[in-house]
Amino acid sequence: MSSKYVGLKDPGTYDEEGKPRVGGFLYQIRKSPNNYTGSYETRAFYGMVDAKITDALRFVGGVRFESTDIKTHVDTNQVHVPGDLSTRTGVSTGSLRYSTLQPDNRYYTDYKPFYAFNLIYTWRQDMNFRMAYSTSLARPEIRELISIYEYDPFQFAVIGGNPNLQNQLTKSMDFRWEWFTAPGEVLSASVFGKTIEKQLQRVFFYKSQGNLSTAPEFPLIVFQNDPNEGRVYGVELEIRHRLGRYWRPIRDVYFGTNVMMAASTINKNPERLDAARTIDRRSPATSPVFEQAPYSVNAYIDYENRKSGSSAMVSFNIVGARLIQVQMDGTPDLYDRPAPSLDLTFSQSLGKRWLVRGFLKNILDPEYKQVYTNAGNNGKYHGNTYIYRQYKKGTEVSLGITYKLF
Repeated sequence: MSSKYVGLKDPGTYDEEGKPRVGGFLYQIRKSPNNYTGSYETRAFYGMVDAKITDALRFVGGVRFESTDIKTHVDTNQVHVPGDLSTRTGVSTGSLRYSTLQPDNRYYTDYKPFYAFNLIYTWRQDMNFRMAYSTSLARPEIRELISIYEYDPFQFAVIGGNPNLQNQLTKSMDFRWEWFTAPGEVLSASVFGKTIEKQLQRVFFYKSQGNLSTAPEFPLIVFQNDPNEGRVYGVELEIRHRLGRYWRPIRDVYFGTNVMMAASTINKNPERLDAARTIDRRSPATSPVFEQAPYSVNAYIDYENRKSGSSAMVSFNIVGARLIQVQMDGTPDLYDRPAPSLDLTFSQSLGKRWLVRGFLKNILDPEYKQVYTNAGNNGKYHGNTYIYRQYKKGTEVSLGITYKLF
């Protein structure tokens, strides 16, 4: 990868860890080896049954059949090769390939059944008990499958495709209690569990040749299917309640919250465990399931007055630390850190045709952090915080006026 045509612009200085302080990225304006086309097709049909077994017992279930057909093609015709590449890299130009070894790929699965069953017991008119079981799949994206490589300036790494990816299969079961305390109100609690096969996850590789290297070396990031089965167990609580029953002036105000707490685990495969224990021999043999949060909290206060045409909502959200990248270079895995989010939306009718509405998003504007750590260490690794990436998104403000013609 030549810095004259594409890649890193030589930095001016380096920090104490050897990272460039000032640099940039040049994009190839001639034909590069990462032009591709693709198609993503799914086909499905389903059947459903809704049957009342007794006055109090109801069954709702069905099965759907789905197929996957993903095709990709890399354009390898007349890809530009820098003339001085041999001089810059020390590798003979004749031995270099600039077309992928697999320009055409296809991932196809025939129709497979996926189930969803619900058994609902109505204990009384305003209270239900539900038991549910379902299976579902997650498909890889075209970019995750295709055999091309693109440089990511944020991670100083090459993003590659993996044509061997397969669909992820999830089997879920939950038991839920629901109490509809009043119109528009609900109080519920549930326990759930699920297993995940062929978990899709983002993986980071870096194998340096050290002093033997004759060209710039870049880490590789690809998606892989985890060969081991992941398991998730948890509880969930949900409340929606009208506050006006306690004080009449706020009769149009509702409070709601949803709280989820979960524990997930998956055994590290031998290659991943060996990499994790390259530096830390006490690195755990298990990890959380990829992108599975240990908890999430959603809460809101909702106001709506149809008589005055006024509405407003304040919402809060926070999600626990999640595994976002598996490291195969000996460093700890990457996790994101919890970042609270506070939003406000509102609208006001002015007569029959005018409407004013707006929003404020991310009012708290917290720092978003990605850190090297192991699960359960509060974002630290042996007592220290190692930040991989840190940034703020900023607060978004909008105010608009709408006029209805009809």
